[in-house]
Amino acid sequence: MKLNLTEKDLDYIEKISNKTDNWLARDPTCYQILGIIKKEKEVYAKGIMEKYDIPDRTVGQAMERLKKHGYLTDRYTMMKGKDQKRRLRHFYSLKKQKKTFNPQ
Repeated sequence: MKLNLTEKDLDYIEKISNKTDNWLARDPTCYQILGIIKKEKEVYAKGIMEKYDIPDRTVGQAMERLKKHGYLTDRYTMMKGKDQKRRLRHFYSLKKQKKTFNPQ
């Protein structure tokens, strides 16, 4: 997987890793996926995989880790499909808490 981290991102990672023993600074995949979710507002794991060409296992693991650390919350919406069955679609969105993450 190719990471698209800008100079600003790298500076931010360095800053938080110096300040605290921050796991996010040591995990560029989680950092990038959190940046993608923040940019897209709410994103399906499948959408990230297809749009950004990241393997599904990587996305899944990163999202689980972000959820464990309190950056993401599980969300469900009703699927709209031809069959019109009431099925839930699972996705993640950023928690409403004030987390110190600002890549741009």
